[in-house]
Amino acid sequence: MRTLLLGVLAVLLFCGLLQRGLFAHQKTPTTHRSATSRPATSRPVNSSSATSKPTSRPQRTRQQVNTILKQVAAIHGAPGPFAVAGYRMGMYAKRHFGLAYGGWHLLVSHYTPPKVQYSCLADGLQAATGTSPGKMNLRMHFVKLAHMRTVITHRKSGVSLIFRLRQDFLKTYLNTPRKDLKRAGGLVARLPYTNIFDVHVRP
Repeated sequence: MRTLLLGVLAVLLFCGLLQRGLFAHQKTPTTHRSATSRPATSRPVNSSSATSKPTSRPQRTRQQVNTILKQVAAIHGAPGPFAVAGYRMGMYAKRHFGLAYGGWHLLVSHYTPPKVQYSCLADGLQAATGTSPGKMNLRMHFVKLAHMRTVITHRKSGVSLIFRLRQDFLKTYLNTPRKDLKRAGGLVARLPYTNIFDVHVRP
C-alpha cells in the first residue's frame, strides 16, 4: 500500500513538472513574435524613393514651340532649323546673363561662311535677343566654315559666350528641303541645346 501511494505521488509530481514545461515552451514563441513584430512597423515608408527615377526635364508645349516659330518667322520669314538654332543660342545667352529681350547689353558677332543656312543663324539671334544690324550690336563676319562660330558678349562685364554648331546637327539639318523647313524648325525648338551647339565661356 505504501509503495502504491509513493507511485501515485511520483506520477502526480511528473505530470505537474510536464505541465509547467509545456506552458513555458508556449510562452517563448509568443514573446519572440511580439519582439520581432515591432521593428517591422518602424521601417521607412518611403523606401521606394531610393529606386525611383529622377524627374526628367519637361518638354516644351506645342504653344511654346509655336511661339518660337512665330518669333523667328517674323524676322526671317521662315522658321527653318538654322534660324531656330540661332534663336536657341540667343535664349541661352539671355538666361546666362539674366537679361530680358531688347536693350543694349549684348553684342552679337556671328562668324559665318557667306552662304544661306549658316547665315540664317543671325536672324534667329536677332529674334531672340532684340539685337540688330541697325543697332550695330549684331554683326556678321565672313569666314571659312572651319572657323564658323557665334560670340555673344555681355558689354558691361566683358564676358563672352562662344557657340559652335555640333557636327551631328549639321549632318541632320543641312540642306533641309524648303517644304520641310517649318517641321524641322519645330524639331530644333524641342531639342536639348546640347544636341544643337557647344558653348564655352570666355571671361
